[in-house]
Amino acid sequence: MKITSFSGLYPNLNFVTETESFFEGVKQEYLKLKESGFFNEFDANSLYVYRISTDARSHTGFIVAVDIEEYLTGNIKKHEATLSAKEQIHVNLVLKNRAFLKPILLTYPSINELHDILNQVTEESQPFLSVEKDVYGQEHSFWVIDQNKNEKIIQLFEENIPVAYIADGHHRTSTTALLYERLAGTPDQQAYRYLMAGFFPSDELEVDEFNRVVEALAELSTSRFMALLSRVCDIKPLTSPEKPQAKHQMTLFINKEWYMLNWRAEILEKYKDDEVILDVNLLNIEILEGIIGIKDIRTDQRVKYIEGPAGLSGLKNMVVRNDHSIGFYMYPVLLEEMMTLADHNQVLPPKSTWFQPRLRNGLIIMDH
Repeated sequence: MKITSFSGLYPNLNFVTETESFFEGVKQEYLKLKESGFFNEFDANSLYVYRISTDARSHTGFIVAVDIEEYLTGNIKKHEATLSAKEQIHVNLVLKNRAFLKPILLTYPSINELHDILNQVTEESQPFLSVEKDVYGQEHSFWVIDQNKNEKIIQLFEENIPVAYIADGHHRTSTTALLYERLAGTPDQQAYRYLMAGFFPSDELEVDEFNRVVEALAELSTSRFMALLSRVCDIKPLTSPEKPQAKHQMTLFINKEWYMLNWRAEILEKYKDDEVILDVNLLNIEILEGIIGIKDIRTDQRVKYIEGPAGLSGLKNMVVRNDHSIGFYMYPVLLEEMMTLADHNQVLPPKSTWFQPRLRNGLIIMDH
């Protein structure tokens, strides 16, 4: 994997009175904030260490620039389909801001020598930027890596990391590739030559579920839906909300009642030859399409997504806003399953994984 250093920008916290509103507004106001002096820029190109800490643990990785050709040639592997509407939103933001405001999150099998460099940098120097706990309960810290270590890291990446996997940032990556290819032969093409990437080894990531709220009962009665559902799932009423405890289980919330769903044996048998049997694929095919009639999960507005950390209460709160809605709480996709699919050039449906930690806008920026 070919990576390179870059001269990053970072916020001048002396001018920031309320960090959360500042970072939430960066996407829309970056150029104005930059012109007003809200960001500092390094004098020289470098690589950076990025550590995200919570009360439970810390996650440490590198911030680098990586050639978009690594994505176009398949060395940066995607695991998830993108949503066309979100791609258009990202095109608009990229053209407006002319900068990467947040790194894409890439993962790779852990390499001890790289891990040792990360620890050495954080132990020998102080971070140039630390932002206290954000809305996710995370603290963000950054270190500059000196030139000798930069060269060693670049060499180690090239020798030991032939491929990496997109954990978060599919839309930003596909948008950059789209602009790079469409601007071929023009002076503007080089502005989209590099992605800003956060490389975190696989043992530094956690994968949470991504759940669905579906407008399903506008044309189907509850009793009819449950009757059809019983053909593909074994249905167990729950006396209280409960998350699925194993693969091939889902929790259903419908008409203010909770159920545990298990795929019937004959359904799993249908998919036995798949590289990985994914519950989210079964949900899309057997229930969303087969029962509710949702043909294109990428564009159908009847499906809404809610991240795993919102919990069962978050799912419930979204469902009760619409009398026609039902909720599906999923068991998390395993990181190994994601990598297996990516290695076989297959992708998950959109919004199948929610990775921890969460990288934030505006903490480190790479201008185009």
